[in-house]
Amino acid sequence: MIPSRSYIVTWVSFLAGFISVQRFYLAELYHYVPLIFVLLAVVSLRTKNKLFFSIFSLISLLTCVDNGGGIYNETPTFIRYSSYILCFLAFFYNKRTLSRKALVIYVGWLSLVLIITLLNYENLVLNALVHNIIILCFVLFVFVFKSKGDKVLFCLHIVLFPLAIGMVVGELINIIIHFDIRQGYLNYNSIKSLIIYPGLYVLCKRKFLLAILLIPLTLFILVFYVTRMIIISFLMVILVVVAAYLLKNFLKSLVAICSLLIILMSTSNYINFEEDDLSSYKVTSMINVLTSDSEGDLSNILRKLDPVRFGELSVLIDAPIFNMIFGNGLGASYFDNNNTFDFVGKHDFAFSEEELESRRFYNFHDIWSDVGFRIGLAPLALLFIWLIRKYWKLSSRDDESFIPLFCIVLLFCAFFSTAGIIFIFIILNNIYEKINYK
Repeated sequence: MIPSRSYIVTWVSFLAGFISVQRFYLAELYHYVPLIFVLLAVVSLRTKNKLFFSIFSLISLLTCVDNGGGIYNETPTFIRYSSYILCFLAFFYNKRTLSRKALVIYVGWLSLVLIITLLNYENLVLNALVHNIIILCFVLFVFVFKSKGDKVLFCLHIVLFPLAIGMVVGELINIIIHFDIRQGYLNYNSIKSLIIYPGLYVLCKRKFLLAILLIPLTLFILVFYVTRMIIISFLMVILVVVAAYLLKNFLKSLVAICSLLIILMSTSNYINFEEDDLSSYKVTSMINVLTSDSEGDLSNILRKLDPVRFGELSVLIDAPIFNMIFGNGLGASYFDNNNTFDFVGKHDFAFSEEELESRRFYNFHDIWSDVGFRIGLAPLALLFIWLIRKYWKLSSRDDESFIPLFCIVLLFCAFFSTAGIIFIFIILNNIYEKINYK
C-alpha cells in the first residue's frame, strides 16, 4: 500500500537522507534529523495512522548517526533508542497469526542452541549475549508469527529509494568540497550500506542507463567511506544480477556489461589520490596487495589484506566440525590460547582494551565469524540459500528481486549494530511476507 500523495513521502525522504549526511555544512544540526521523525511517528501512532507511523519510524531509524568515529556528532542516545523502540512497535504491529510448524522448528533449533550455551557457559560474555538474544527474538517474530488481515507494513521503496538518493547527492557534495582522508573516514555509520540501494534497484529493474550512472557514483562514494566489505558485497550481488540476466538475454547483457565496465574504469580518472594517502584507502590497499608480485598462496593474500579478519576466520575454521556447524553457544567468546591476535595493538581499534588485556575476544567483524561462531554456519547457510532462491524466483517475474540481494549486502555489512539488526529484519520480514512494493 502506498499513500495517495506518495510524492510528499518521496520528497520528505529525499530531504531526510540529504540532511542526515550534512556532517560538514550542518555539523551542529544534522544528527538531530531523527528527532523530527520520532515525533511525527508518535503523532501518527496517537492518531492510529499505521502507515505513516511505520514510514516515519523507518526514516528515524535510517537517519540516526550511531557512530561518529570520534570525529562527527552522533545522534543522542535517547533519540536513537526512541527510534529503535518505535521500529519495534511498527514491526510487531500486525503480528498475530502463529505458524505451528515454524514454531516447532524454531523451538527444536533453539533447544539445541541453549544446550550448547549451557555446556560453554564459562565463555559467555554479556554484550554478545544481548546481541544474540535480539537476533533470536527477531527470528521468532519474522518466521514464526505472520501478519494478519489487511496489514500495513513498511512501504520500503517509496522511502528507501529517495532517502538513499538524498544520501548519494549529499555525500558527493561532501567529497567534492569538504572531505580530507587525513581527518578521518567520510562516514562511520553502521547502516551506511543503504547507499547502494538505488544502484542495485535500477540494475535489477534493467534500467541500464541509470545503472551506468548510479553504480559508478556509488562505488566512488564507497571508496571515501574507506570500506572493503560494502564494495565487495555490492560487486558480488551485481555479478549475481549480471549472471542471471546473462542466462536469459545474452546479447543485451553483453552490451550492458561492456558499457558498465567502460564507465567503471573511466571513473578512476575523477579520483585524484595523493600518493601519500593511498594507504589510507582500504580499497587501494586491497588492490595493491592483489596486484603485487609477492609470492604466496591464498591464505597469505587474505592475511595481508586484513590480518584481523583472517585471524577470526582461522578461529572459526580451526574449531571442531560440530561447533562450525552449530556454533559455540549464545554470547560465546574466544580465549586466545594460540596468540592469534597478539599483533593487534590498542591503537588499531580492532578490539576493545578489555579484550586485548583479558585475551578473551567477542567483537568479531564478519557475520560468519560473529554469528557463525556463536550460532553456527548452518543457519547462516540456510538463510543465504533462501535469499538467493527468493531472488531467482522474483527475477523470473520481473518482481522486486533487488530486495533479497540488498538484504544480503546488509547481512554482510550491518549485522553488528542494533540499528543494523532492526533494519535487516525489517527487510527479511517484507521478503517473507511476500509483499510487492509498487
